[in-house]
Amino acid sequence: MNISLHRKSSFIPLLWVMTMLLLTVACTQEKITIEENTMKGEATEKVSFQWISKPMIATENNGTEAISLQVDPRTAIGIDETKISNVWVFQYSSTRKELTQPKYYTITDNKILDVMLRPAIESRLVFLANTNNPTWITKKDVSTLTKLKAQTITLSTEEQVYGEANKNLLQIAETTKDIKAGVDNPLGILTFNHLLAKIIFSYTREKEAQDLNVVQLILNKIPSIVRIGSPIGNEKFPVGDFNSSNYLPFKPIEKTNYVFYVPENRQGKSSNQIEGEKNNEAPNNAFSIKLSIESKTDGGQYAYTIFPGENVLNDFNIQRGKCYKVTIKLTSTATDERVLADPANCFVMSPESSIIFDPYVRPESGGGFYYKNYVNKNEISKKIARVDILWQTKEGEELVIGNNIDGKLVLLDNKDLVHVKTGKGNGNAVIAAYNTQNQILWSWHIWVNKNEPAKLENAVLYKTYPWDANNIYGKDSQKPRIDGYPFMSCNLGAIDNKQGSKTAMGLLYQWGRKDPFPQAASGRWDNRFLNYSNDSMLSDEQYGKIIEIFDNTGKEILISDTKNGNNKGMFNAVSTNSTTGTVEYTLLNPTTFVAAAKEIGMFAVPTDESEVHSANNYINNGGWFWVEHEDYTKSDCLWGGAPFGAEGQTILTINKKKILANNGAQPGNKSIFDPCPAGWMLPAADAWLGFTSDGLNHKGQEQLDAMNYDTTLQINKVHGLLMYMQDWKIGPTSFFPTQGWRLADGSIARGGWCGAYFTSAASPKGNAYIFHIHDTFVYPYDLNTYGYNRRAVAAAIRCVRMTK
Repeated sequence: MNISLHRKSSFIPLLWVMTMLLLTVACTQEKITIEENTMKGEATEKVSFQWISKPMIATENNGTEAISLQVDPRTAIGIDETKISNVWVFQYSSTRKELTQPKYYTITDNKILDVMLRPAIESRLVFLANTNNPTWITKKDVSTLTKLKAQTITLSTEEQVYGEANKNLLQIAETTKDIKAGVDNPLGILTFNHLLAKIIFSYTREKEAQDLNVVQLILNKIPSIVRIGSPIGNEKFPVGDFNSSNYLPFKPIEKTNYVFYVPENRQGKSSNQIEGEKNNEAPNNAFSIKLSIESKTDGGQYAYTIFPGENVLNDFNIQRGKCYKVTIKLTSTATDERVLADPANCFVMSPESSIIFDPYVRPESGGGFYYKNYVNKNEISKKIARVDILWQTKEGEELVIGNNIDGKLVLLDNKDLVHVKTGKGNGNAVIAAYNTQNQILWSWHIWVNKNEPAKLENAVLYKTYPWDANNIYGKDSQKPRIDGYPFMSCNLGAIDNKQGSKTAMGLLYQWGRKDPFPQAASGRWDNRFLNYSNDSMLSDEQYGKIIEIFDNTGKEILISDTKNGNNKGMFNAVSTNSTTGTVEYTLLNPTTFVAAAKEIGMFAVPTDESEVHSANNYINNGGWFWVEHEDYTKSDCLWGGAPFGAEGQTILTINKKKILANNGAQPGNKSIFDPCPAGWMLPAADAWLGFTSDGLNHKGQEQLDAMNYDTTLQINKVHGLLMYMQDWKIGPTSFFPTQGWRLADGSIARGGWCGAYFTSAASPKGNAYIFHIHDTFVYPYDLNTYGYNRRAVAAAIRCVRMTK
């Protein structure tokens, strides 16, 4: 696939990005007189002024074709760039010291406001418009002009950037004026300038590119703060890592003009002078626009990233008061090195296909984890030296990737891009990047599935129940269901999603980790607790028959026995401690299971299940991530969510028990440890509410009428539940297999009998929210089954699409 630039006989992946300076235009004028609000004991004088606000206007780009643009359907519609709804007024002396107490004024049409300012020579006046917050300066030190300019305004969401219901934008005006006693002090016309930047985006497809489907547009690295004072000269702002404002991804429509307003993000310039290679030197925190594209030609998923700025070569500054117009023209479906696979921890591929991806690019920052801290080409210890297959599966006699002994199927090229070519078989593989010390820096899951489960259009639409702090509004509430995030059509790593299929189970993941563990083979569906091994020398009563796996050359890998002293091979288990229970250890050892039972393998046969549920049999509260003094804050955030009960959350309380919070990851806060493919993410804690009558847990034959699955199917034959996805006992369904677990001791249990699905949300005290199912048992959130809801347990993942 080739995305090329249509610009005067040259082509690169970007049509043209150009900065438009603001143009002065005629605007409505309003007379404002400001009322008295001075410090105690001051003599004051009346001051009046008129104002004009410059709208942000973009001219047509040179060398582009005119496009007939439709109406912008996004949140920004209805924004009046010239609107002034409210103003903070600040007065400082010629030495920049505060003269009067700041005051907030609401402005309405045809309303005259008066203020009295203190007489002073060369009085410095600042008018800050549209904070929409009369308490904004509370506990802020604005005693000097310098301190005022250093203050920031937090805008955590796109709606807040647009003033929410006010539909206005942050603006500022400044002037210096002698305020004289006993006379009128007209300020004349003040010009308000915008504190935000404006982005205008559109795309078109030529005839040769009609097989390209743009499925998602994502804005990355939008600072969540606006500084009052403008950066000076080449000053960068923000400096270092920062929290991003949450702009939800969406599917753009061709030939539609999309408008965004964003806080400025100035990350400087690179030394690049070659057109088409701007992205190669992009700073880690530069603002970007990412298009996710699906190709009908090869079934691939691709990403195209644009870095707007003053030019297409080396500028990475999005500056306040300026407008950047980005127009993309898709011209071909051919693949080249400028079109890369959408970055994620999992790449979904078809058999006999190929992808190229940049192993240094991961824009996610959910949970406060940053990719550059682990993989960074500017640090020798974090720079990738080679890439190989860590493990792979077979379908029949066909390896998922193949024999890579000559390094032609999985490789790192001289431009630091990773190439992957798949074989003829469906299945799974993990490839790993190594530094010069032969240490694993990062690893990626290659999921080969001819059914293309990661195509966004293949998602299973889902409707769930609304809820608030007091109630879940279930099927008898008379309230209609609401759109939930659509589910992937199968488990992560599964080959299909057929009832009774032994290849529908998918892979297993410890909570908060990105790398999978293989599941039981087709010959082992068993309600018992067994050793995690594929060693055929063990008796049938001892081992769980894990699927066969193979190395970089296609040689079979023996999976170690967690029970009988041979716990040293791939997928071995180690006990958690302050060294092994860390993110750094799991990145270095992606196939090592970090156990949290008192003894590795202690739950395998002939144990009694009650031992699994006893807290006395666990260390570190059953979590793999080592914590001190029961501080789970960092652990809670591994998958992009927030600690249960953090400020601002809605918490559902029933019978005085807090059981649910909206603390899971949101589309704008996906974590670098999220195992789902691009465009998908882990579900939140409330994802499963529609699967019972009231969103609560139900168990037992007598409560079957409260469970929203097809009860005519026998679970011991189909090994899963067929859940109704949009209504009560009618309509579309999706199959959820009962794939079993890898328990916190490293053993494997209940394959084909018990189902468990993780969410990104942390439950209280180191627990993990799980969707827990088996025969006559549906728990949308299992908080009580100690042992199964431990974070060292490995369970299944059913991803959700990031757009509803």
